[in-house]
Amino acid sequence: MSGSHEKRNLIIAGLIIGAIAGFLVLAGNPGNMGFCIACFVRDTVGGLGLPRAAPVQYIRPEIIGLILGAYLLSMIRGEHQSKGGSSPIIRFILGFFVMIGALMFLGCPIRMILRLGGGDLNALFGIAGFAGGIGFGTIFLKKGYSLQRTYALSKLESAMMPAIQVGLLVLVVTAPAFIFFSQKGPGAMHAPWLISLAAGLVVGGLSQFSRLCTVGAFSLFPSPSPPSLGLTRSPSSALKKNTPLLPLFSYPRPRPRTRLHPHPRYACRSHFL
Repeated sequence: MSGSHEKRNLIIAGLIIGAIAGFLVLAGNPGNMGFCIACFVRDTVGGLGLPRAAPVQYIRPEIIGLILGAYLLSMIRGEHQSKGGSSPIIRFILGFFVMIGALMFLGCPIRMILRLGGGDLNALFGIAGFAGGIGFGTIFLKKGYSLQRTYALSKLESAMMPAIQVGLLVLVVTAPAFIFFSQKGPGAMHAPWLISLAAGLVVGGLSQFSRLCTVGAFSLFPSPSPPSLGLTRSPSSALKKNTPLLPLFSYPRPRPRTRLHPHPRYACRSHFL
């Protein structure tokens, strides 16, 4: 796919996702939170009764659709690759602090952009911190840090997360007694589950198709053209010359039989934050 087609797909995907977020607010989601991955994960965990914060308890079908939409489209297009086994504890800790930062800011990067589009200038501080964090991460990359090589997982392991999402969908539709639903607060404000699920499926599919990644977008902002990480030049020199900002931990250190993706968005294909 050429660079112009990639840009066109990203623009179209961004316009559609923005429109969906606005529509979800009209359908019942909280204002200024039409689609927010971090907030919806928080609500989903609350709906399972893990934290007992009454205002944020609702299993969000948007997250279910997001995962299933990306999974199904990747299977249809023959691009699905399930990998793991690389520094799981470090990844867990990184994810832990990502969620803390997102919830302190009251939103993930997608909601940060939506807040800015809605006229909330507080989002500018979030954007500054977000871009600064990506730049700080390149220090580790230039020093040769890596989360080591990942390994292909079995089809059974690959299907576990989609299967869990189907189970959560059954719970939110049947509403058994052990599932929590907020009576007030953000968790009580939601669109009908079928509309939310359809919106999540579309956003997940668009994200998979366009390789939408906010980290990758900010990493390429200072560079006039996508960086070249071909084998004709060492990755370290490519980092120094072509990319002042790159996604945090996007590229592993070169190893035998390890394929280097030519574009950061391909390294971020599973990250929607």
